[in-house]
Amino acid sequence: MLSIMVPVAIGMIFIDISRLRGWRFWNLFKPLISSMAREHEVKGDFTGAAYILTTVCLVVALFDKPVAIAALAFIMTGDSAAALIGRKFGKHKYGRKSLEGSLAFLMTAIITAYFIPDLPIKIGLIGAAVATITEAVSFTIDDNLTVPLVSGLVMHLLLFII
Repeated sequence: MLSIMVPVAIGMIFIDISRLRGWRFWNLFKPLISSMAREHEVKGDFTGAAYILTTVCLVVALFDKPVAIAALAFIMTGDSAAALIGRKFGKHKYGRKSLEGSLAFLMTAIITAYFIPDLPIKIGLIGAAVATITEAVSFTIDDNLTVPLVSGLVMHLLLFII
């Protein structure tokens, strides 16, 4: 996995650096990536793709397979649900997030936890809760980075302790 993901992550980071610095290399990817960039990414941040690809490499390198799968699945399913529900139905806002989006994240992460092979369900449910809380308070650091790392670390420690 790492032999594939590390070069892909490095490639995306290089694309982002070329975008932020205005290098000609960026022009090759501009038609594909520009239409998907969020406002804060256009203004000078790395894209979510650079964060999630880097996070995949870190999570796979740091955690055992069941924990890595859960941590990555939580951000993929939970963050998507939070964005879809939060933007459409989010009435109770805090920062750029909404209570409705956070609840969608939690419900999706809980459902996801039940399908993670070789991960005790109690640890998966705690991981889902930690992922939700981490996503809810991630205002300055991209949640594509914090959610898998924090929830993965908690699940890893729980497996070690138990």
